[in-house]
Amino acid sequence: MPGGGIALRDAGRTLTCRSQEPAARSAFLAFQNALQEPFRVLCRNAGLSPHRLSANLEGQGPGFGYDFLRREYGDMLEMGLCDSLEVVSTALSSAVSLAGSILSAGAAGQAE
Repeated sequence: MPGGGIALRDAGRTLTCRSQEPAARSAFLAFQNALQEPFRVLCRNAGLSPHRLSANLEGQGPGFGYDFLRREYGDMLEMGLCDSLEVVSTALSSAVSLAGSILSAGAAGQAE
């Protein structure tokens, strides 16, 4: 899978929330945010602006990202920058868990 947090970033950008429920929307936004975080952490660790790099990636196709070592943009797989399915799955599972916790907390708050 494309590395550098790009697989998760791409996944998060393709999702939409259909619910108007406040708890569901909060959970969705937290989920989307969690999917973007690995890319943002890599940017900050490299001393770069996550906002600026994200803006530069807008409009590019899936798998297009930034090589933090070479400081260049390109297709992550073509540049040999890959994440294992296990790494991406673990991050995705954590994001789902976070969203589930928010939904549970929202449901508990509505029950009171």
